Amino acid sequence: MRRPDRVPHPTPPSEIEPPGAPSPMNLLNLLAAARRSEQSCITADQIEAAFTHHVSPIRAQPYFVNHDAKELNELPTNRGEEYLAKQLAAQGTLETWDGGQITLLDYQFPLKAVRADRIGKVDLIGHTRDHAVALIELKTGDSPENPRVGLLELLAYWAAVRQNLDRINAEALSKNLCSSPLTKPARLYLMAPDAYWTRWREPNRRQRWYQFCAQVQELQLRLDAIVGCLALRDGPSTGCPFTVGPVYIGLEGFTADATGRISDEAYWRAELGDDF
Repeated sequence: MRRPDRVPHPTPPSEIEPPGAPSPMNLLNLLAAARRSEQSCITADQIEAAFTHHVSPIRAQPYFVNHDAKELNELPTNRGEEYLAKQLAAQGTLETWDGGQITLLDYQFPLKAVRADRIGKVDLIGHTRDHAVALIELKTGDSPENPRVGLLELLAYWAAVRQNLDRINAEALSKNLCSSPLTKPARLYLMAPDAYWTRWREPNRRQRWYQFCAQVQELQLRLDAIVGCLALRDGPSTGCPFTVGPVYIGLEGFTADATGRISDEAYWRAELGDDF
């Protein structure tokens, strides 16, 4: 099986970092490059190095800021992801396709220590039934963003949460938000309606979709996290609670010794055709 195109040398700093930035090996610089262009070459090696060496803000203010998601007022259309996060947080839990459940603790979870910090807010934070910390990045059905952007956002958030997990746990327990500490490895979920994922099955995007899926596969073997792509279904518009189902990303399953995942060649041959 042909592997995704690999960059034989590091991406030139001019493609990664703005003028005056200290180093290309920074998750936020990689994220900026991914947002600028779908064509930017960002390898799993670069992402791993940036994640390993990432230094995150340490907040003095609370992490859980007493959002009241029950008081839903529709936000402007350009803040659709925030409104969707509020709807989900008001629901409180998400049932998954495999009988699992994600308990949602807060939305728009802040990570900045000062206003000038470049890191954003986590759309949703929660935990699985086994109390693994769950971070969710939402995309609306009409979002044009490459899923690689969402992946890098999640990794930047996880780098910050991981470095501050003791503080976050102490605060969550003191506020009775959960009954036991949040644990690792993290579950990182890129979540969007089916319409978002369907767009990446279109012929002109399938090769990029394959490269994204292969990168997710590779990074899961290296980082202290499990990455999942989930399709968000139902919700207030249908009169039913939101649920989530899996988005098949060409990973057949765990290897026999459970050390990693293996590629489903038949799936990608059907998806990519002559480009496989």
